[in-house]
Amino acid sequence: MFEITQGNVSLVHKNDRLEKHGEADVLACDLNFQWETDNGALAMFAPDLRSLLYKKQDSQGELIDDPQHLTALRFPALAPLKWTTGDLIGAKLLFHVGVSDKSNVLLDDVKVGKYRIEAKEGGTVVISFQAQCKPDEKQSGKLSRFLTDKLCTITLEPPPAPADLTDGSNGSD
Repeated sequence: MFEITQGNVSLVHKNDRLEKHGEADVLACDLNFQWETDNGALAMFAPDLRSLLYKKQDSQGELIDDPQHLTALRFPALAPLKWTTGDLIGAKLLFHVGVSDKSNVLLDDVKVGKYRIEAKEGGTVVISFQAQCKPDEKQSGKLSRFLTDKLCTITLEPPPAPADLTDGSNGSD
């Protein structure tokens, strides 16, 4: 499941819009991010995705005895991939701001999706994704500042797993 813990990301686009909730208009926002990280993060999408996109560098030979150290692109001409599964519904998105938790911006009930994966030579991937949220006016202003600054530190926490509906009984009395 996709998650980020205090990751440095770029906020590349912010789209404010109104959503109808019954008769009420509610401020909603689409936030588009890019996260440049180690290709080990590909395991959040599929366990074998890294070995599909990367191989061991030919010149590494026996110098690095780690079978997971895959840094050379298998298909350098491959365009970035769209990943269409794994949307998070009800995630928490925390923007780390300043030195105290009071200045952080926490957004609840966030939908995360529209993943795009760009494999780069050397073992780096750029994971682009969109977070849809409903900030209040104060939060929206702070989000605009992040857009101006481009770089921010976030924690993206997936929603809790659905509670196990079984209670251990087999249904008979």
